[in-house]
Amino acid sequence: MIFPTINRAKAEKSFGMFQNVSGATITVGYPAVFDISASAVGNRVSKPATASLSLIVGICVEGGDIADQGYGKFQTYGYCGSALVTNDASVAVAAGDILIPVN
Repeated sequence: MIFPTINRAKAEKSFGMFQNVSGATITVGYPAVFDISASAVGNRVSKPATASLSLIVGICVEGGDIADQGYGKFQTYGYCGSALVTNDASVAVAAGDILIPVN
C-alpha cells in the first residue's frame, strides 16, 4: 500500500500495486476487482464480472493502461476525479447512491 504524506490542502488517498490477470488491458479510470480464480493470491486483479462486482479493489490510476500480466497502481481510498462506475439503475447517479463497478 502507498500512503502519501498528509496534506491539508488535498483529500486523503491511498494506493496499492496489483497485477492484472484479466486477459485484457485495464484502462486508466476503470475499476478492478480481486481475482477469484483458483490461483488467487491477494495481489491479482481482474475486470469486473457479475460474480465479482462486490470485490472492488480500486480505480486504475497514473502510469497508463495496465496490460494483461502487468502491474499497476490502483487508488483504493479517497476522492477520485474520474471513474467508470454505475448505480446499477437506468437513472442518473445522485448524491448518496451506492456505486458499483461497471460489468
